[in-house]
Amino acid sequence: VKQVIILNEGAYGTNVTVGSYNPATKEYKNFDTIQKARFASDVIIDNGFIYVSADSLLVKYDLNTKQRVATQAVKGARKLAVWNNQLLVTRAEVGYLSSYFQVYDKNNLNFIYELSNIKGASEQVKVMNDTAYIAVSGWGSLDSGYVATVDLQKQGLNNHINLGIAGKNPEALHVDKKNYKVYTINSMDYTNASISRYSTNTGAYQTFTLNTSKNCSASTYSNTLNNIYLQTTGANKLNVFDASSSKIYDTLFINKTVYG
Repeated sequence: VKQVIILNEGAYGTNVTVGSYNPATKEYKNFDTIQKARFASDVIIDNGFIYVSADSLLVKYDLNTKQRVATQAVKGARKLAVWNNQLLVTRAEVGYLSSYFQVYDKNNLNFIYELSNIKGASEQVKVMNDTAYIAVSGWGSLDSGYVATVDLQKQGLNNHINLGIAGKNPEALHVDKKNYKVYTINSMDYTNASISRYSTNTGAYQTFTLNTSKNCSASTYSNTLNNIYLQTTGANKLNVFDASSSKIYDTLFINKTVYG
């Protein structure tokens, strides 16, 4: 690991900063401040460049010089993904937006197209086989949870996969490219959490309730081990969900509450 890029949200409504940590020297330095951003949403690295979404702004940086290469105003920008020369952006905002999914040229951040038929506020987006899979939560305002699938070659919505009440409010989404599965981590009504598994081959899905007292605050997926690591809000341990057996089989007490 040469460096770690860190997006700092700070207190709500204050300036967002972006920095780099050097594991060899253990030095951390901010390299940019994004003025008047209420929050920070995502940072990804692709082919020598950094892409950041913060409130109503997309910013592209050179990975080596840390200089801004391009900026683009995008109200409610949330999660990012790259497909070919395109930057995929999900959107969410208090109140109505005319589109919850937009696509930009990753080279100059120029607008390419948007879809106005995504059902509501959207969070994580991942790409598998020229299809974008989007967690559509509606911020809990929808009757059910959905995964929207977008044909990136045709630039159109394929369908909405209805995850039902048990899969309501999906906030995180992970893809298993080896087994053609999509997993969503669902906050439900914030008094419980669940994991939904969707097969892109068969179209079938299952939802597994985790029987927690709160929603999930953070999760990640290991393609190597086929495990989902997660923590519920305010908890002091990590849970390991075996995607093969569909059960939590281990926990690790860390006495820390994590956010991402």
